[in-house]
Amino acid sequence: MRRAQPSQFYQGAGLVLWAGADQYARVERGYDQYGEVIFEYKDKAPHKRVLEPGPSAAASDADRVVLELARAGETVSGRWRPESE
Repeated sequence: MRRAQPSQFYQGAGLVLWAGADQYARVERGYDQYGEVIFEYKDKAPHKRVLEPGPSAAASDADRVVLELARAGETVSGRWRPESE
């Protein structure tokens, strides 16, 4: 387990599943006024964000979160939870 302690706008930490510049998935916890977790990917097409950063994203006020990326066949999923769970 790795820990990051961002303290300035806009810092973040996350995980990347990398197959190349045209194929990747990423989940990140950002440090800004929203404290959101974002999931984004590129699959040989334009970059896509599942949720845009901001108040509509998956916001959390938890000090620590656990980020996960998983692949099953051709499907990649990302999830997160507060560390205490």
